[in-house]
Amino acid sequence: METVLYDDGCGLVYLLLFAVLCGVIGYLILNPFQKGQQGCLLGGMLGPLGVIITLVQRANYRREETLGLPPDHVGAVHRDERECPHCAEQILSKAKVCKHCGRDVEPIPEPPAGDRPDNSPLSWRAQQGPKKKNPWFD
Repeated sequence: METVLYDDGCGLVYLLLFAVLCGVIGYLILNPFQKGQQGCLLGGMLGPLGVIITLVQRANYRREETLGLPPDHVGAVHRDERECPHCAEQILSKAKVCKHCGRDVEPIPEPPAGDRPDNSPLSWRAQQGPKKKNPWFD
């Protein structure tokens, strides 16, 4: 007797539904951080691997919120910069020579520690006030 495998022709439909399901899961994971579209793309295109990536990203976003970093910090360190009077490019305030045009510039002396504003990422959170709780997550 010969065994016949039944193929209903719906394999592509099941694959599409699986991709949509992973996309929705990725969206729901990153939506509280205003990154839902990114989670949807990762989940939909990479499937379960994309969902795992969104879970890792969610942990990173939560860690950044806990530390009180501003949303646009992107790992940057605050630098005191000013505009070069000759070429109008950004240079360090202490610079004696412009790194863009090579001309000499007068360095700006630093103000005493008590006179300068605190621009650290942690001071940004203090200015924003306490974090609001999301009733859907946490």
